[in-house]
Amino acid sequence: MENYDVLNFNQIIPGCVVASTQGKDLGELYIVLDTTSKDRVLLINGHSRPIDKPKTKNIKHVKNLRMAVEIDNKSNKQINNDVHSFLVRHKKMLEGDK
Repeated sequence: MENYDVLNFNQIIPGCVVASTQGKDLGELYIVLDTTSKDRVLLINGHSRPIDKPKTKNIKHVKNLRMAVEIDNKSNKQINNDVHSFLVRHKKMLEGDK
């Protein structure tokens, strides 16, 4: 899984790393799997929200962290493991910035 820095990137599209800003998952990190409409996105984290059971969330309730990843053409299990590892590493780095 490759990390792409997208500092000038404001649009939320598949592959973007986002943080939840509302709801019981406040502060959780996700990767955008897809968009279902102009205001809804499908989110995965590789653990509680694997690729075969994405979370649907209003686009207004997520914050673009201006990073994106490429989801490789692997098995769902490997994608879930890669996504989860990536998000755990980046959550620790973001918490270290506080």
